Amino acid sequence: MNETKEPSTTIAVHEPHRRGRFHFVRVSVGLLILRSVWLGIQAHKQYAPLPAHSPAPSPVPSVPMKKQFMWEDLDLSSKVNCGYRKCFIPSISDNEVGYLIGKSIEVLEDMIKATEIALEIEREYGGAKHLYITDEHPFVVLMPEETRSRLNPKEFGFSPSVVVQQMKAANDPSLFFACSQINLGITKRQLPSFASAVVEKYELVDEFKRNIVKERKMLKMMLHDKPELGTDLQALISTKGELFFIDLGSHAGWNKGWKERWSKNMKMPDPKECDETFDAIDEALNERVL
Repeated sequence: MNETKEPSTTIAVHEPHRRGRFHFVRVSVGLLILRSVWLGIQAHKQYAPLPAHSPAPSPVPSVPMKKQFMWEDLDLSSKVNCGYRKCFIPSISDNEVGYLIGKSIEVLEDMIKATEIALEIEREYGGAKHLYITDEHPFVVLMPEETRSRLNPKEFGFSPSVVVQQMKAANDPSLFFACSQINLGITKRQLPSFASAVVEKYELVDEFKRNIVKERKMLKMMLHDKPELGTDLQALISTKGELFFIDLGSHAGWNKGWKERWSKNMKMPDPKECDETFDAIDEALNERVL
């Protein structure tokens, strides 16, 4: 009787799996090769020289950040002057400068544009003055908790990131100059003491009057050319009658959306309102001289 061998199931069971595995490996290797070729082509496109007629790619905007800042140079011995979005703090080491601190990084773009506007009006109008420093640009830095606790924590929200820019310090005393009815009240409240400070040194009166006439003409020309600057015009006037523009970020943010929101909620400012401010200054000064 012939011995019948039991058919082997080893090959029958495992061979299809081997073929499938080998096929999977071949496909995977092929895909890796194709991906390498594709990446090589993309790299060549990215780093290959641009044709002469092709425009250069636009630079990617980056947030200017500093890892360190001398927070101990902030003079926090007296009340800090703060607006809606920024605070100005004098320097301890140099009484001619101070630091404008944006309460959040959202003001960075406006502060950059404000610096550009200041330099622009300085170039276009020789007599235009401001408190921006040409080589000092705003940057983002982390405010230490110790500094935040010495300031008003509510002023700076919950984010430790703030924007800092070194600025020139204004002469003391200075008069806050505004054209809009919103801020004109501040100017009128400061006028009596400021006018008295000018008159105390009688020799300053004539110089003040000469300079304020020049500044008035320059501002009128500027607002004729750039009426948008009158939306929230703010400046400081020295006891010599010189006008120093501040907070130009309000003008930098004057885009279409903001203009629409402003026009719906408030009366659009008239550049001629600056005449009212100048007239109030003349009147206060004349009352004390006479």
